[in-house]
Amino acid sequence: MCCMKRMVVGLIVVLATAVLTLAQAPIGSIEGTVTDPTGAVIPFARITITELATGRVISLGSTSAGIYVARALPPGRYKVEIAARRFRTFMIPEVVVEAGKVVEASAQLELGAATQTVEVSASPVQVNTSTATVAGVITAAQIDDLPLNARNFLDLAIVEPGVQIADGGSIDPTKSATYRTVQIQGRSGTGTRVQIDGIDVTDETVGTTVANISADAVQEFELSQSTLDLSTSLTSSGAVSIISKSGGNQFHGAGFWFYRNQDMGARLDFNPQAVPFHRTQVGYQVGGPIKKDTLFFFSNWERTYQQAQNSYTSDQNFPNIPFGSTHNCTTGCFAGVPLGIRMFDERIDWNARSNVRTFFRFGQDWNVSGGGSIPVSPFQNKDQTNMLVAGLDLPFRIGLFPQPDRQPELCRLPIPDCRWNGV
Repeated sequence: MCCMKRMVVGLIVVLATAVLTLAQAPIGSIEGTVTDPTGAVIPFARITITELATGRVISLGSTSAGIYVARALPPGRYKVEIAARRFRTFMIPEVVVEAGKVVEASAQLELGAATQTVEVSASPVQVNTSTATVAGVITAAQIDDLPLNARNFLDLAIVEPGVQIADGGSIDPTKSATYRTVQIQGRSGTGTRVQIDGIDVTDETVGTTVANISADAVQEFELSQSTLDLSTSLTSSGAVSIISKSGGNQFHGAGFWFYRNQDMGARLDFNPQAVPFHRTQVGYQVGGPIKKDTLFFFSNWERTYQQAQNSYTSDQNFPNIPFGSTHNCTTGCFAGVPLGIRMFDERIDWNARSNVRTFFRFGQDWNVSGGGSIPVSPFQNKDQTNMLVAGLDLPFRIGLFPQPDRQPELCRLPIPDCRWNGV
């Protein structure tokens, strides 16, 4: 009897976990009602939904009440066609589905041959009848146009009202410069949830995240400000949900190279000279088909190298540092603050069947930062996160995040010629 009770308890835990995973999946839906010119419902109409990027076709029918629902759709652009005997085919050429949203795409069919098509150009209205969520969505096209100084994906949240972005070092010194905390409606940001492809990447200890992703790899950025939003885990501090880019039937790609130094900024009033600064950012993104309508890939890589410096004055000697006894900064010195970031993402999508789609994504986030503080801090933060994510449209998600966080010795002299190997 005892063993039986344990088995029952274990089964309940597994089922509860499965439901939670389903609720957190970053998917949307298309639904509507099919009627004739008089407003009467048309039962058993044929609905065909085609994903424009991959050519994936989903076929379903309306119920006896003329209602149809297409669930578990990945965010993207779709074409909707509705047909019935003795009526013209009704077509909406483009329906945009966003995560957590329901698109209303009802159709009033006209009498005529099925070979005749009525095309509707107006975009259907997206509604959300399942949750009382206040949310904003930023699309890939908007992300491409937005200026991101540090290219951190969480900086996108600043365009939403009532949101502030703070450096991760404000709540965790090991996450300075390379991580962000999203503060919603005046909250501290430690409780803000962050999801990537339905996987929770929130640091449960101090807040922020355990992984970063390139802004060029983001297909959709959604920020939810509601309380207790089940789609992004239970939280009273809001949530950020990220959908990563995938490939399609058309090849697409882009590259960038940015450079900035102290000559591009103004000198502070109390500094006799501009503080030395160098930043180089370079990267690419490319995606396309491996096998048309079936198998697709997306690849992204970027690197940031920054050599900044903090000015300081000090009349103290540092006997444990070479030349420390003669190193006097009463007239002002600069302490090196180097920063190195490398990120890449590889994603494969497979349309196994019309109703089964799966994907696998591997990403790596490598960064080092630190130094440049007084009292002397000759240490660096070095983080490397490997992110493995696999998913089905059922939906099901699984993720793995090994993350060593080390603080090895950076260098022994906090002056501009302090450099890191491998940055």
